[in-house]
Amino acid sequence: MRKKITFFTAMIIFIGVALFSSCKKDSTDDNGGGDTPPPTTTTSIISGIVVDLNNSPIQGATVTLEGSSVASKTTNEYGAFYFHNAPTGNRVSVRFEKNNYLKVVRSETRPSNGVVMIHATMISENSPISIVGTISGTTGGNVNLFAHNTKVSFAPNSIVDASGNTFTGNAKVSLAYLDPSQDDFARLIPGGDMAATNTANANGYLYSYGIIKVELKDDAGNPLQLKDEASSNAQIEVGVPSSMQGAAPATIPLWYFDQVKGRWIEEGFATLTGEKYIGSVSHFTDWNCDVWSEEQATITGTVTDVYGIPVAGVRIKTGQSFAYTNSQGVYSRIVPSGFDLNVTILNYYGHTEMKPAGILSPGQTKTVDFQIPQMDYLYGRIVNCNSNPVAGTVGVSWGYDEASSIVQTSNGYFRIPIVENAGNLTVWAYTGTAYATTFYYPSFINHTDTMPDIFLCDMVTGPNEFTINGVGFTNQTFSNFNIVKTAVYSEFNEGGQIWKNTNINIEGEDGGFYLSFDNKITGTYTNDNCWGNIQSLNGNQVYLNLSSLTINVTRYGNAGQLVEGTFSGSGTSQDQSDFTITNGKFSVIRMPDQSQEFKKINSTQRNQIKNRSKR
Repeated sequence: MRKKITFFTAMIIFIGVALFSSCKKDSTDDNGGGDTPPPTTTTSIISGIVVDLNNSPIQGATVTLEGSSVASKTTNEYGAFYFHNAPTGNRVSVRFEKNNYLKVVRSETRPSNGVVMIHATMISENSPISIVGTISGTTGGNVNLFAHNTKVSFAPNSIVDASGNTFTGNAKVSLAYLDPSQDDFARLIPGGDMAATNTANANGYLYSYGIIKVELKDDAGNPLQLKDEASSNAQIEVGVPSSMQGAAPATIPLWYFDQVKGRWIEEGFATLTGEKYIGSVSHFTDWNCDVWSEEQATITGTVTDVYGIPVAGVRIKTGQSFAYTNSQGVYSRIVPSGFDLNVTILNYYGHTEMKPAGILSPGQTKTVDFQIPQMDYLYGRIVNCNSNPVAGTVGVSWGYDEASSIVQTSNGYFRIPIVENAGNLTVWAYTGTAYATTFYYPSFINHTDTMPDIFLCDMVTGPNEFTINGVGFTNQTFSNFNIVKTAVYSEFNEGGQIWKNTNINIEGEDGGFYLSFDNKITGTYTNDNCWGNIQSLNGNQVYLNLSSLTINVTRYGNAGQLVEGTFSGSGTSQDQSDFTITNGKFSVIRMPDQSQEFKKINSTQRNQIKNRSKR
């Protein structure tokens, strides 16, 4: 099931430290010229989360560090990603791509501690702010987003393929409009902080009157581009929000987004015609109609709860950009001076509040503090196989709506703000080479609780695989289960009956399989004292319950060590098709025991264990 993550509650928190290829003209150096990526002279820890316009996590998005040789990552089921000690320059840009979504790049200036937060929202190709159209490469044409007074028009024979050959087929054009008057503008803008370089190679910040995103592809999904000649320029029309039309200048510079540098670069201009800006562009990336501000101001402040406790990870909208509070509850963002700006908390666990910052003078620092409702705080740490704390990322989701937090720690210790009465939690964590997930039900006393250590062991496990016959498969082996490999022993008392189970959770690109057996010793377990199921096999939404199962546990290590064994079984699918499982193997890392009481077990696990006894 796809889990919903409320965007403004998805966060990255730092404990003990302060917060952490597109078109042919899309690469420039810091001085505005050349096409060489910046030197990678330092390293950064980069993590974050990716959601869609509905604030639901996007699983399977490809995440790439621009200008870096580090291999791309793929977002997990929570939309999260992580790069450990990745070589970067002072400006960190991260590109996100997935089929049926427009590409997006988010950027941040690397802080001195090298811990970087990147939070992205991707726009599907067909949404209230986007559209997909088709034009002929030979005759040209236009794609119109009528609801936003936005259009892009192409001249005949103006498009080329990646090899520079004139494209004569049908081109798929994805067009999106970003409205600067809307609350979600700050989370959608390319880059994120409106940093820019003008034609005089001066660095500054922008104030936008509208942004469009355009992508060109052939029928096979290969990128297309405009010819490098003036007659092949495309015309863009960018709608101006009605609330901003009175202040919109008659002529405005155009800026394209340099994906490698994560900055807007000035190129050309647009003229206000009625309710839209019209201009000509020679290549396609994202285009922005902006007023330039070489002089800046700073908006800063502190967010605390009702007891004065600093709250980390609160997203603060600062004019047209945003910032997150650090572990001391402090946020800070450079903004263009001379504009009337508001500072806003948007739906932080239901709390929304706006305060005016006013028109700031060059060099001015404006302090805007907030107080939010009482929070609960979950403490813990992630450790390696030797029980030593390690840097990494921890995520928590909870509740009916699957509200979530994602936190990053440089020293292994974390503190996560959670809405009161959150209920049972799903907790996951990862470093550069290890991943773990577990379930936890907090017992908050004076609004705090500490959970057991989360082991992230960078150790080699054995194979996790099985062969299935039936339900559309003919003796097919699945072995790509390299994302989650954990075992948790749980003990609880319910209605006077004591339940003791080891729960094995294995997930990967091939899907997931889950095994449970009574006790925590080696030996053979059969139907009366074990159960198992297979889910989302080969990308299909399938659930296969093993009504007959044998598990042979050959190794049962201590916490942080391996639990290994074999299994086989059979069952009947929901459509009454029989299947068998043979040659099953598991090799997973044992997490700390959850053996205090019933409430420490996820409700789904409880029901599965209870239902097993009814078979």
